[in-house]
Amino acid sequence: MTNFLDKPLKEVLENTKEEISVREWMWNFFLEKSGHDTLKAEEEMLPWLEEKDIEILNFIQKNSK
Repeated sequence: MTNFLDKPLKEVLENTKEEISVREWMWNFFLEKSGHDTLKAEEEMLPWLEEKDIEILNFIQKNSK
């Protein structure tokens, strides 16, 4: 079974054709938010690795452009 974070973003969001994975989208989001500080981005990303799929989806829907 594929981890939700490894699914292509286009499979979990109807409004995108992005080929990147959910994990990549989240990493890019946190990296940009932190001003490209990888340590801060990692700190923000780590809790999401244990989060429920629905919570991740809600976060992406709320924060996607």
